[in-house]
Amino acid sequence: MVRSTSGGPPSPPSVASRPVKLDEAPPIRVLLKANFGSVPVEGSDVDSLRLLQAIGGKIRLADGKGRVLRSGSGFRLQARKGRLLKLDGVAYEGVLEVFVNPLGSSVIVNELSLETYLKGVVPNELSPKGSSQFEALKALTIAARTFAFSALGQNASRGFDLYTDTRSQVYRGAGSERLLSNQAIEQTRGTLATYRNQAIVAFYSSTCGGVTADYQEAFQRPGIPYLKGGAQCPDHASPYSSWEELIPVSRFQRDLDRVAGVGRLKKLESLQKSRWGRTVEMRFVGDQGEKVLRGLAIRSALGLRSTWISGLEAHYDSSGYITEIHATGRGWGHGVGLCQTGTVELSKQGWSYEKILKHYYTGITLGSSLVGPPVQQVPDKGKLLVAILGPTSSGKSRLAFTAAQALNGEIVNCDSQQMYRLLEIGTAKPTLKQRGEIPHHLYDLLDPDQYFSAGRYMVEARKVCQEIREGGKIPFVVGGTGLYLRALLEGVFEGPGRSQEIRERLKRIGEGKGFDYLYRLLERRDPAAAARIQPGDKVRILRGLEIYLLTGRPISQLQQQRDPLKHLLILKIGLRLPRPILYDRINGRVGEMFRSGLIEEVQQLLAKGYRSDCKGFQALGYRHVVAVLAGELSQEEAIEKTRIETRRYAKRQMTWFRREKEVHWIEGPGEDAPALESLLKLVEKHHGIRSRHRP
Repeated sequence: MVRSTSGGPPSPPSVASRPVKLDEAPPIRVLLKANFGSVPVEGSDVDSLRLLQAIGGKIRLADGKGRVLRSGSGFRLQARKGRLLKLDGVAYEGVLEVFVNPLGSSVIVNELSLETYLKGVVPNELSPKGSSQFEALKALTIAARTFAFSALGQNASRGFDLYTDTRSQVYRGAGSERLLSNQAIEQTRGTLATYRNQAIVAFYSSTCGGVTADYQEAFQRPGIPYLKGGAQCPDHASPYSSWEELIPVSRFQRDLDRVAGVGRLKKLESLQKSRWGRTVEMRFVGDQGEKVLRGLAIRSALGLRSTWISGLEAHYDSSGYITEIHATGRGWGHGVGLCQTGTVELSKQGWSYEKILKHYYTGITLGSSLVGPPVQQVPDKGKLLVAILGPTSSGKSRLAFTAAQALNGEIVNCDSQQMYRLLEIGTAKPTLKQRGEIPHHLYDLLDPDQYFSAGRYMVEARKVCQEIREGGKIPFVVGGTGLYLRALLEGVFEGPGRSQEIRERLKRIGEGKGFDYLYRLLERRDPAAAARIQPGDKVRILRGLEIYLLTGRPISQLQQQRDPLKHLLILKIGLRLPRPILYDRINGRVGEMFRSGLIEEVQQLLAKGYRSDCKGFQALGYRHVVAVLAGELSQEEAIEKTRIETRRYAKRQMTWFRREKEVHWIEGPGEDAPALESLLKLVEKHHGIRSRHRP
């Protein structure tokens, strides 16, 4: 074991606030093995157990001669008294749970307490040889504890990096314990890093190359205030502060296909860099199309060491295809949050662990109790946001326009299809004349083949709403995409990324046994989520099961970890029409879309090179026009199918919006004068704001 050369580490400085109570923290579950055929186990409470075998969808416990002791779908194995469980010769504290998961994979999980878990996680390669570095080890310990606490149940075998590189932060069992690491764990026991009374998500990387990155910039997900980026690390402390590589395309073509899907690479174009010089956005052009990638997706597609690219030169063959790239850059890993090597260097300079942590995680508190209600942020009176919701064809856009005129407001789009440029006729966007009279935001934001998530909408819409309020005006958020509205107002949870492997396996199960089978499986694993998901909603069923299989936790639990919109007063106004009237309006709009040239619009987009299966063409009406152009439907059939599916969509919208809380419903279409009058009265009644045109 590594020991201090000065007779032991110094006593920890006192922490002003009391330690965090972790009594209710559930145990940590660490994935040790998956898809195993057989594996040796020692020290179990099951007599004579020597081997675990996965055969025919069952787990068998066998003795040294292979004779079956027990057989079933799963077991929990305790250690014998005075011994540790060993799996493949590696010792583990706690319990080993062995089972066959819903995908039919054999899985072994180690379940143990949080503090015991830390003993196998705190980076042992940084266990210092002298007390001058002990403050760094304590900072790393608190970051590790905080991450584990805030992300309990996640697949801890992936470590604390979101990137799949697991050089140093992987749980390594009881054998990885070190004397000074254990002392750091004990001296900081119960201490978490918190922000606004919530445990932070304490990402840290081995090196950052001098300046940490912004979380939103690196991961293209909603920003985290305490990971705003820009924390300085001593450059000379990073052994990877600069790098240079010559990479043949053949080395990363498989990742390029998975991430970008543009085929053989013909061009790379850097579109945007952060203020620190990291590449934030890059265009990939290939023989099968082009795509703009952001953040870590760039690194993943090209197999680079980081996204801090200082130079990129492409080499071409005689046909104009890129054969290799010569890349130079700075940093290693994502470099978000605390930097290990920078932490050690700052500790050598005499920094305390508190100062180090607050340097990397801006505005945090150490040791604040998580027990009790969170601090309530009271918004200033008058900081109003009006959300206008309702089914398609109910007149939301018209009501928002007239209300913005009357109340000195600006309009923020909350319709996922109206964000696509070039898709005009089928999305019923506000007219150019209307957009010229009143500022409209988040329209024509994307190309038809680009993907846009609810998380990204939350970031963009919150930014726009804040800017509108700072300008002294009222944001009117209008649209029928309920998921986007909920993301804006309530936040999105930080779930794991997509796993294409799990998704494909679930799809195969659904195709073989039917999606009803997958829905019943979700009902067993996460009844709360299943109750909110329609049995025919394949996308959300797959996502619910995917998250459960990745984290071991129901999505309904994770969704409680949201960051709601603060500092604004929310007034929700809904439009509700009798069903026959709404359906007549839908039928009329669909007919007008086709008469106005929807088929010609799609033809022009296809001529521009957009594929018939691109994201924008999934919108109502557009996919049916694609079928017309492919000879699969007549125009009359396409019109009727669009009407039917739009009516069904309106019904689903109302089902969603009826679950929204505190909605003030207005009976009738949005363009009628009584609708505007009702809205103005609600604004005046609840928030004291009067129309410029009312006495």
